Amino acid sequence: GGSSVSHFTSGAFPNELMEPSDTGDTDSLGLAFYLLQDIGWKTLPARTAFVKDDGCGAYPDNATLSQRDSSPLQLSILGGSGNYDFELKQGSTDVTSLLNVSGESLEFLYPASGEFAGEYTLIITDNGSSDVIELTIIRPLRLVWSATDFMANHDTQTLTIEGGAAGTDYTIEQTPTQVLNFSVNGNAQNTTQAAADSANFNPASFEINSANQTAPSVVTLTVKSGGTYADATLNNSIVYPSRPYTLTVEDSRGNPLPNAIVSLDMYPLYERLNLEEEYQTNNNGMVTINLPVDGNPATVSVDLNGYTSRETGLSTIDTEQTVILFQSNVTEQTTPKFGSGGGGSFPIWMLALSSLLLLRRSRLLSH
Repeated sequence: GGSSVSHFTSGAFPNELMEPSDTGDTDSLGLAFYLLQDIGWKTLPARTAFVKDDGCGAYPDNATLSQRDSSPLQLSILGGSGNYDFELKQGSTDVTSLLNVSGESLEFLYPASGEFAGEYTLIITDNGSSDVIELTIIRPLRLVWSATDFMANHDTQTLTIEGGAAGTDYTIEQTPTQVLNFSVNGNAQNTTQAAADSANFNPASFEINSANQTAPSVVTLTVKSGGTYADATLNNSIVYPSRPYTLTVEDSRGNPLPNAIVSLDMYPLYERLNLEEEYQTNNNGMVTINLPVDGNPATVSVDLNGYTSRETGLSTIDTEQTVILFQSNVTEQTTPKFGSGGGGSFPIWMLALSSLLLLRRSRLLSH
């Protein structure tokens, strides 16, 4: 074992890469480049500048950068003179106007309309050394999901595909299990076509529903275009079973309260499922809310004009609950409501009547 090249002395100046320990920064390969050539390593022509993305990727000349998502791409140029010219092409079309350049940094923007997915060529000329770097950039389709996780017995969700050419055919696939149903304009199908609507990036869409679930399922959704564009995916989406919760909202006398607003205490999963935040009771004071079976408690607040708001947790054991609201302008004594496990009240008029009856009885007894 061991190195096939001896180390340089730590006294070398300027500092070398292959000294026994780190003796300070060095800006070039130095003598190591020539030593590796001497023992048979193949080397590319010297080129100092390279492109770095906003993650950990570094790209030399003739490299390919596959953009991860549909955000504007942030790039920087390292190792060169700092004086550059830039050119960007989409096929044979010059689209350099999509580059926002600031010194050694550049941002690859999106056009205001039309096709943007596909292959681009970025040409960087270092005016200090006349070196030229050509970088291939693969820009993906944009997938706009109304929900990134799904729930059985929930509202229809949508996927909109943007950035392809008008007339492009798309197919959506799910793996490893078939737990979602796809349709277009209400017709069950897993294929669709991009509209000729340049102002909205030639959109195509799918409607997505979930069949009944007994346990959460993890799926990866992939949009394919027959090789025209890179496949676009939504990884590790979770499809949850659902549980219906029925709330009945009443006043302290047991009368139903229609039009009460029931607000769900949102947290990240509910947002990923695209759940509604507000619901309204019907004429019978009732509302049913479907929520995921995910092991987490749910909380709602109930509001109605003229009544004091109330917050309550939803029981995973008893999914039918009664919520009693008290009038906000009347003082009432809280007491268990007859025939209900929930809190109720003893109306003021009954208290007054009881007092009168007791007073009359005491007068009769005194005679």
